[in-house]
Formats: sequence, C-alpha cells, structure tokens
Amino acid sequence: MKYILSIITAMAVWTTAVAQSALTTARVWVDGDVAGARTVSLSGGSGSLQLDATALLPGVHVLHSRVGDGTRWGTTASHAFIVPGRSDLTPAATKYTYWVDDNRAKAVTGDLSAEGIATFDLDATALPPGVHVLHSRVGDGTRWHTTASHAFIVPGRSDLTPAATKYTYWVDDNRAEAVTGDLSAEGVATFDIDVENMREGIHFVHSRIGDGTTWGATASSAFVLTLTSSISSRLITGYDYWFNSDVIRHVDLEPMAAPVTLTALALDITDVVANSLENYTFDAVTGLVTVTDDLTFGIRMVNDRGAGEPQLTVFEDYNITLDPQIVLLEHKQPYSGDVPRRGAMRGYSVDFVTPSANVSFSVACSGLKVDFFDNDGNRLEATVEPGNEGTTLYRMRPTVSGKVYALAYDVTEPVAALDVMWKVLTFCDTNDDGYVDVGDVNTVLTDILLGGTNMDLDVNGDGRVDVGDVNTVLWTILEQ
Repeated sequence: MKYILSIITAMAVWTTAVAQSALTTARVWVDGDVAGARTVSLSGGSGSLQLDATALLPGVHVLHSRVGDGTRWGTTASHAFIVPGRSDLTPAATKYTYWVDDNRAKAVTGDLSAEGIATFDLDATALPPGVHVLHSRVGDGTRWHTTASHAFIVPGRSDLTPAATKYTYWVDDNRAEAVTGDLSAEGVATFDIDVENMREGIHFVHSRIGDGTTWGATASSAFVLTLTSSISSRLITGYDYWFNSDVIRHVDLEPMAAPVTLTALALDITDVVANSLENYTFDAVTGLVTVTDDLTFGIRMVNDRGAGEPQLTVFEDYNITLDPQIVLLEHKQPYSGDVPRRGAMRGYSVDFVTPSANVSFSVACSGLKVDFFDNDGNRLEATVEPGNEGTTLYRMRPTVSGKVYALAYDVTEPVAALDVMWKVLTFCDTNDDGYVDVGDVNTVLTDILLGGTNMDLDVNGDGRVDVGDVNTVLWTILEQ
C-alpha cells in the first residue's frame, strides 16, 4: 500500500519587494533531507506536488518549502504532519481507537477496513464551542502505534445554551490575571497582549468563550517571543531541546529578531531515552525492542545574552525503538561487555538450542533485570539462584529450537562491566560430550553420591538431582 502526501504549496514570506508574478519555482523537502528537495513549477504563485510517504516512519514529520524566482529564495515555511501506523509495521494495524480531548475513558475502538481506513463517527453537538483535539492510533488491539492528534474547532452557535457573548484569555500559567471582554456582534475577540515585560522564548496564550458564567473548551496556541530592536537589541541565536531527562541538544541559528514558529525548528527524534523499560516488546527477527512510554519534550530559546525558560510538553504512549546490540555467544564462552546506561538495554544470545535443553545464563551482577526470549520472540520463564563466585544464575528450558536471547537493563549495582556466560546442555547429555550414553548415567550417579547439588544434571526438571534423573537418561539411551 502506498501513502501519498498531497501538497498545495502556500505562499511563503518573500524577503524582498518581488511581485507575486515573479515567483516561478518552489522547493520542497521533508525533515532534514535538503539534498532530496523536489522542485515545483509555479503558475500564478501556486503549484502542487505529491510525495510518496511510504518510506517515512509513523510519527511527526516536518515539510519544508520556499518559493522564489530560481535564483533568489524567500523565507522557508515549515509545517508538521503525521504519518499514521501502517499494516506493514509491527504490530500489524488491524484496529483503531479514538477519543476527543482528555476523555480517554470513552475511547471508541473498531476494526480497520481492508484498505486500512478507519471511520470516526463524532457527534459534535455535545461539545462546547472552542478548540478540541481528536486523538487516534492504530494497532492490533493490544499494542498500539504512536498517537496522532488533530485539533478542530466547534464554532459558537446560536442554538447553544448559554450563548457565547464573552471571551477570556491569559498567557502561560498566569490565570490569575486573565482578561475578560465582550465578543463583537460578529463573534470576534480582540486580544491585547503586552510583551514589553515578557521574557524571550516560547509562550502559550489560552482563551475560551462563554456567557461569563459557563465557559467552553480552552483553546491554547504557542508563540515564540523574540524582542525587536524597538524593545531590545537581543537576537535569537539558537535553541536547546531534549527528550525526557536525556542530554540537552543545542542547535545554532543565524541571529534573527523576527518571530520563530515551532514548525521551523529541526528536531532530531533519535536515541530517545525512555523513562521506564517496564512496558516493551521484543522482535526476534529484527533484534529490536519497542518501548511504549510517555515522552516529555523540552525546549528553550537561546539569545545573545543567555537561555530562556524551558517549556515542556508530554506525548502519551510514544513508541521508542531501542537497539540492544545483541552479541551472539558460544556455549561456555565468557564475555565481558559494557554496562547498559539508564534507559538502554544490552542483549546476549546463544544458538543451536534444542527443545528441553537445560539452558543457563550467569551474570556477575545482582542489581539488574534480565528477561529471556526464545527463537520466536516468546518470553521464557527462568528460575534464579546464586551461582559460583558471586554470580547470579538463571535457568530455563526452551520448547523450540534455535536461539535464546537475554536482555539486560536497569543496572543498579556499580560495576565496571557485565560478565556473562551461556551454558547449554542438550537433553540428557549430562557430561557435555555430544552423546547420550552410559557416561551420562555415571555423571548423574556421581553427583547424587556427592549430595545432588549440580542442577545442570536435573534432566527431568523436577528441581532435584536424584534417581529420577538416572531413569530419564536410561530411557533416552534405550529410545535412541
């Protein structure tokens, strides 16, 4: 299935006194791919273009465009758009769910059509006038892709009670100084915002309409304040941004005093560190981990005299992809690797595992979490016990052939490296010589005489090394 992004080029702000008729060309590109920019011919200052969005990952992208005469170019206009989850991704999208504003408890879920289309049946008559947000996402009913959110407006109507006759607005969190006024006969409100004493950076203006007692939904709009020369000589020189509590990234800008729109900022949403790794899925085919977590986005503008105040936004149920950098190890091969940092994982695998094999994984660290998966990506249950020389030993019995994976994360013990080792004993091959014969019987009998402490020899999986394991080995020899 192809996903086509249809674009009608809008007039950008021309930086010189060039007539609209002189605008003959537009350049369009997505995200930071300036090298892949497409050229569009303009007629009467407008044109159209279709971009194939199939190769774009689900989530927020930014479309950049600018117009000119082929030699000189106007200011770049940037607009955000969303690529929804698709059926060729994991999990496959077979269902949709949607809700309005914060009313997630009344989310509606349904099945996508054969063409992957969801039909939303919204009754807007019960919504108060103002700006509302429709949230939706697709998935398999258990796991969901990134939430897509779209704002829409319910206009004031004469048949509503109460009728909208007043407006109120305030800036940022300064609700105590909200300004209230009367709507004009055409239902227009005029906001008079004094920016003289406001700090530079991102601000939000919040507004709503009503009859002065009962109010509609609050509409919020963001704007970036850059003080002009009539107020101050300070110029925007860059911005800092970060995700969750990860490292702050700085981007330099050519000094500017004109207003800056949020969509004009280039944000690299890669290597995002999750707040928690509790809710994740593992794909054994790709070796990648998908973490579903709330994503906090922070940004602050920087001028020639320092950085402004940070502004934070939270995106719920954001899918973060992690590469655990899985290392394939041999049977009984010691390995020392780096310790996964906060929000990251490290993976270790072993191959040629047969069903009912006695598989163990040892790690010289007790303050961490380790999860195990079989060759098909199914989670394996493991027992935990103290190992030799202060190690922690995990035991499991896979039911399918192939690889077994271990994912280590959330290390709380201060260690310089993670020392790990896999051990795989084929069913009843207790002496690990590649054969199941009388030598394996002797190995089990010898351990029983010594107290039955080597749990690698518990071939029948009952938690003990005793005569039952001897009988299991004997039956296996007879059945060969």
